[in-house]
Amino acid sequence: MKFLRVVISLAVMAAVVVIGCQKDQYTVEYRVSGKSSTAFAIDYVSNSAGDTTLTINAALPWTYSFSADRGDTVYVRAWCSDSVNAKIYIDGDLKAQDWDESVAEVRCVVE
Repeated sequence: MKFLRVVISLAVMAAVVVIGCQKDQYTVEYRVSGKSSTAFAIDYVSNSAGDTTLTINAALPWTYSFSADRGDTVYVRAWCSDSVNAKIYIDGDLKAQDWDESVAEVRCVVE
C-alpha cells in the first residue's frame, strides 16, 4: 500500500511538472508571396491583444512576426492581382497555408 502511494505521488508530481512546463508565448510569423511584386492589401492580426492591421500596397514577399499567447486565434488575408500564397508559422512550424488566384486567407489557433 505504501509503495502504491509513492508511485501515485510520483505520477502526480510528474504531471504537474509537465503541465507547468507548457509554453504560454509563441512566435507567430506570417509570410505572403505571389507572382506579383505587390499585394493590393494584407489584413492580419498584429498582436496578442487581437488588434488587426491593414497594409496597403505591400511589397512581396512580405513577412510579419509577433509574440502570441496559447489559445489566440491568428489570421492573415492577402489580396493580389495574380496568384498569392499566405502562410502562418508558429515557432517555425508551418501551421496553415492557402494559395489562390486573387485572395489567400489562413487562420489558426496558437498552440
